[in-house]
Amino acid sequence: MKEEPWTVSPSLTLPVWSTPQARSSTGFRAIGSAQSAAIDLFIEAAKAQPFQDGNKRSALFAANAHLIGHGTRTLLTVPVSETDPEPAERFNDLLARAYIFDEHGPVAALLRQDGLVSLDEIGSRRRRRTRG
Repeated sequence: MKEEPWTVSPSLTLPVWSTPQARSSTGFRAIGSAQSAAIDLFIEAAKAQPFQDGNKRSALFAANAHLIGHGTRTLLTVPVSETDPEPAERFNDLLARAYIFDEHGPVAALLRQDGLVSLDEIGSRRRRRTRG
């Protein structure tokens, strides 16, 4: 069954049929339409700046609501490292370029590669932490 494009607003319709590839630490994995739509939703909502504060957090919440609603068992996260500021700096730089120059591709690629986390992976990390 083919899904219809998801309309966010009259001026923004997200395609749900594309399935780009993303690189993960375990190799290439297919990113389904709900993940691509959630990444696009995040970028567009954050860029819209509807609030004085918390735009990225609100956009991330909306993107994750979309992922949960589509039963993907993945969440979108901001790429960060506890020991290295570079991933967060790179994300912020690429998102700023999306805001200023309308360059969505690089930040979308980064989020496809490093921002999608499996709920199963989160659960296994949590179990390891509580045992150790």
